Amino acid sequence: MMSSLTIDPIVVLTIATIGIAFSYWLESRFRWARRIGNVIILITIGLILSNLHIIPFESSVYDGTMSIGIPISISLLLLRLDIKDLKTLDRQCVGYFFLCCIATIIGAVIAHLAFGSLIGEESWKLAGQLTASYTGGGENAVAVGTSLEVTKELFSSTFAADNIVTAIWMLICLSGPVGLGRFFSNVAPMEVAEAPKEQSKPFTSREFLPSLFYSLATAGVILVVSQMIGNALKAQGFVSWNTKIIWVTTLSLLVAQTPFRRNFKVSYLLGTLIFNYFFFAMGAISSIQEVINYGPRVFVYVTTVVVIHGIIVLGVGKMMKANLPKLLTASQAAIGGPATAAALAEANNWPQLVIPGVLMGIMGYAVANYMGFIIAFLMKTF
Repeated sequence: MMSSLTIDPIVVLTIATIGIAFSYWLESRFRWARRIGNVIILITIGLILSNLHIIPFESSVYDGTMSIGIPISISLLLLRLDIKDLKTLDRQCVGYFFLCCIATIIGAVIAHLAFGSLIGEESWKLAGQLTASYTGGGENAVAVGTSLEVTKELFSSTFAADNIVTAIWMLICLSGPVGLGRFFSNVAPMEVAEAPKEQSKPFTSREFLPSLFYSLATAGVILVVSQMIGNALKAQGFVSWNTKIIWVTTLSLLVAQTPFRRNFKVSYLLGTLIFNYFFFAMGAISSIQEVINYGPRVFVYVTTVVVIHGIIVLGVGKMMKANLPKLLTASQAAIGGPATAAALAEANNWPQLVIPGVLMGIMGYAVANYMGFIIAFLMKTF
């Protein structure tokens, strides 16, 4: 194998940082880059640089990102998640979102049973990763996928297919009021209770450093405790539940409900920062040839999950005489996450559904890791 131009971790880290900055610059300057998103851009940059042998396929930088960076970043993202906000959701929104999660699970199970042979031994892991992605978001997909040790080429191919299919589903939801309106009698967005505005002000420069270290210290302690719990369970033979991400998720959610939450104002920002290095690393450790080989098979698998999701959500919604705007917002919260749910509500002129869309997405973040692991281990038996 041809050697790369550099293997120095400092140089690799610097190149990764430049790549991240470049991806954000592209996103800020070009419409096509905004449509693709910086995640796909970052994976592509890492993929090209390593396959051109500018950076290595293996580096301690990538190892650190995978083993420590991901669980730390998951914790940092969850430390700002206040579950009390979910109380403002009306029962109808909660019911629709629950339906969407069930539809995703059924879609993942069918994709595994129908097309698992195309993927091979990794299919059960992919079912779990996509369940997490399509009930929560990309962060949940990363958490579950890395914990289950999905192969790097399959992971990169899946993320690319995931983004394409998510974008297509967004377009379907955007056109839903016109294309699906004749099948639903209730097409006007109903009034919903508005979530209370958070009283805390954005952090100031004076608060930044204390909040940074409070966040990192807390996430570090959570990671250590999670590792101890996982090791203890493994020693007792509970192999399926020794995954530290489960405990990182649980402990982070618990801490986030305490008064200490006000000290974690920059935790989400830090978590996002670390995730950028992960996406670059995922591209850097992948072989272009293997990614291409996986591409068509993975696309069929991913598409099946979302198609089944759509059929069930719209079919059951029709039978329930569901409110179409709420139903589509709930579906988008599951498939794309809180940001795309809010964007859908804004684009379709449903301002009263912006906050519920965000809250349903947050609910997905909270439960997606658990659902992903449960489905993965269930599918492993088939």
